[in-house]
Amino acid sequence: MNLFINISLHIATLIAVLFFLKKDLAFLAKNFFKEPKVKKIILNILLASIPAAFVGLFFRKILEDFFSKPFLVFIFLIFNGLVLIFSKKIKIESQKIENLKPLNAFFIGLAQAFAILPGLSRSGMTIVAGLKQGLSSFEAAKFSFYMSIPIVAGAGFIPLMKIKSTAINYDFLLPLFASMIITTIIGFMSLKLLFRIIRETRLNYFGYYTLFLGLAGLLFYILYP
Repeated sequence: MNLFINISLHIATLIAVLFFLKKDLAFLAKNFFKEPKVKKIILNILLASIPAAFVGLFFRKILEDFFSKPFLVFIFLIFNGLVLIFSKKIKIESQKIENLKPLNAFFIGLAQAFAILPGLSRSGMTIVAGLKQGLSSFEAAKFSFYMSIPIVAGAGFIPLMKIKSTAINYDFLLPLFASMIITTIIGFMSLKLLFRIIRETRLNYFGYYTLFLGLAGLLFYILYP
């Protein structure tokens, strides 16, 4: 049942992303066979999704072990904070997604795979990687969430196929559905806020937050093991 709940919330998050990017995704779908640049964007999205899919499929048990170790979570939170803080030093360029080379897209995909580790922000790591590849802050954020769609969909729907109907407690379906709606709304609002912040290139704000959280958690872990 816990797995079913986690999968449902994954799907709710995916719905929020799809709804937020609905105009962009509709444009990509409509023009896939018409415009070469659109085909290139979609191929780059799929290419960028490969590293995270590979890690998720073949290193799942190792990653689950990482999540059970608070010390590592706090260390990665600190690392995440430092990366976001120092992202202010990256020279912001104006390259658009359609001009992204396959190798650059794959590099951003490696950042997404790395961000599977506990304490790391997937969007934060991939946006910073996008900035390093010359994308504008807004384009880096868009590509970050484009490439999240195949991964979140895979993480949600593939395990769902393995769940037996007898393992589902149908008494929880109504509260679970309500939770999915709330998660979708919060996810959508969070995306609006994130993109507003991204336009002003203020990722370092999130960096200070995760750095403080990691340091506080690590101190508490050392003092009260």
